[in-house]
Amino acid sequence: DVLLDTGDNYFAPYFLSGIGRVLDREGYQLVLNDTRDNVEMFEKLLQQIISRGTSGIIIQPYRRVQDISEELLQELESCQAAGIPVVTIDGKFRDQDLVGYMTDDVYGGKLATEHLIAMGHRKILGLFRSSYRDSVFRTRGYCRAMEEHSLTPQILDADGEYQPALQALLQSRQITAIVCYNDLLAVDCYHFFAQIGVRVPEDVSVIGFDGITMSRYCVPVLTTVVQPSEQISLQSIELLVRQIEHGAPAQTITLQPELQQGESVRAI
Repeated sequence: DVLLDTGDNYFAPYFLSGIGRVLDREGYQLVLNDTRDNVEMFEKLLQQIISRGTSGIIIQPYRRVQDISEELLQELESCQAAGIPVVTIDGKFRDQDLVGYMTDDVYGGKLATEHLIAMGHRKILGLFRSSYRDSVFRTRGYCRAMEEHSLTPQILDADGEYQPALQALLQSRQITAIVCYNDLLAVDCYHFFAQIGVRVPEDVSVIGFDGITMSRYCVPVLTTVVQPSEQISLQSIELLVRQIEHGAPAQTITLQPELQQGESVRAI
């Protein structure tokens, strides 16, 4: 069984592609469950899976900034008690002793910011989303890079109406570059800039995060931090198969993202 947030997750095809290939090769059947990034749905689906039985489960933990509920904690403990192997991808549940693969989002946020600093930028905005756990870690990396270079972090929360504040910062020349939470947010910025006559990268440089296919078709091509999505999916399902057949110790494996240079950053 695979529990993914497919409703709002453009990584689902990357994960499922690798997972499906390995399961076909090993003779297992893929059952996809959509958690909708919802705690109650998570609990309900886990209960159903445990009741009907399964060889193993791959889980994408919910991405919202919220503590794990007692009910979900009990369901995860029920999985362990029933001897059902569980592997998490793209995050982990706090304090849960499970096998998991995740991207080092702190390193990724720092990597993006340090690239802009190396290109001469000093007035760098962090445009993040406070409601998402991975965004919190990317923000931490951005702040760490800024502080290590004695620069003052400037952060806007894209969960709210951020465009007026962003336009004001650009018009007053308080920023020359933006680190975005993800590629979709960077694309939103592209659209907004087109409306207000701001050019990328002539007026402002932009870096995204995730390395989705869309980033290569932006004009200009988006510079982005690329997650090893296919590597995570392949390694996680291979590890789950080993757990099912031989058992494996609990561990968290963190993979580092890489910078993919496009045309959206200029040197100043």
